[in-house]
Amino acid sequence: MIKRLRIRNFKALRDVDIELTPIHVLIGPNDSGKTSILDALAALCRSVDHNLADAFFGSWKDTELVWAGKPGLSITIDVSFDDDMITGYAIDIRFGHGGRLATAERKLIRTRDGDFESRVQDAVTYGEYPLGHPNVLLDAPDNVLRLFRDLLGGVHYYRWDPRFLALPVAPDIKRRFRMESNGFGLALCLDDILGFDRERFSQLEKRFTDIFPHITRL
Repeated sequence: MIKRLRIRNFKALRDVDIELTPIHVLIGPNDSGKTSILDALAALCRSVDHNLADAFFGSWKDTELVWAGKPGLSITIDVSFDDDMITGYAIDIRFGHGGRLATAERKLIRTRDGDFESRVQDAVTYGEYPLGHPNVLLDAPDNVLRLFRDLLGGVHYYRWDPRFLALPVAPDIKRRFRMESNGFGLALCLDDILGFDRERFSQLEKRFTDIFPHITRL
């Protein structure tokens, strides 16, 4: 689990340091940076299995994601983990002119046995290789990389809209265990899990009630 997040120079976030909980609620006025925090965290996770430019959502270009749009300023996203082996991960990113261009100046995996940095073997014209790509050379041992990818890989980013959550959805084998990023199909996704693996659904239910003990299990 990610227990601490630090973001520097991303959108309106000049320097933000947050201690995270298993389920964390962000409250604040419009345009105060709540969505930017989620965008940065999602981009960090997606950098493991996406090209770096594709890790960031939206229709951005050039230095639009950089604080105050300043050229030459790097974005830093740094997390600490509650893990026995992997203690943290940090990435410094510089955005170029001419479209969606992003380059990692540094990728650092911190472990209890030492730190490991990554470098890219060959330059590419669009973004940069994801950390899991074979052209990214790493000094870290395979077991460290495997644990690291398990911690951050495969993350999904949802921005639920009550209007779509309320819409009915018919069962569809092609949509099994899936829902849209706006929340459409949530009830069907939960029903798929319940029907496929009751034990896993019970584990999910228990995890939720452990975090929120005042909620009674049904």
